[in-house]
Amino acid sequence: EDYYAFTLWRIAQRIVSSTVSVFGTQSLLLALGVKTHKVGAAAASGWVVANAIGKFSKMSFAAGWGRDFDSDAKRWRFRAALMWVFANGMEILVYVVHNSAPRSFVFLVALSVSLKQISILTSSATRGTFYKQFAGQNENLGDITAKGDAQVLSTPP
Repeated sequence: EDYYAFTLWRIAQRIVSSTVSVFGTQSLLLALGVKTHKVGAAAASGWVVANAIGKFSKMSFAAGWGRDFDSDAKRWRFRAALMWVFANGMEILVYVVHNSAPRSFVFLVALSVSLKQISILTSSATRGTFYKQFAGQNENLGDITAKGDAQVLSTPP
């Protein structure tokens, strides 16, 4: 019973997250000038810097908060979903403000990538807690994990 409620919530969350992610990525590409063929080395290097900052943020977050994930997995999972949506909203904001504040591009992208990296980390770190609970004592944790991951893959992007 708990598993089906969790599965329905995950499907809805994946649909919303995937849809918002598409809009966010499209906004970043438009802000870079992909449509107008203005992509340059500066934009590419800015993207690399933003991704490096995102990876560092993910490591720092794991070091600071990783021990708390198991004790309150539901809350951390919800926070991860909120971070993901907020990060995609920031990507859309980049497109909105890129002409009036071009210097904010790297900062906003770095912040967005950081939030996405932290969201992915938090989601994957708490997933095991949920699967362990669903598996109980008589179930195979590997089977539950495989089915959960398959459901993520079957959700439309």
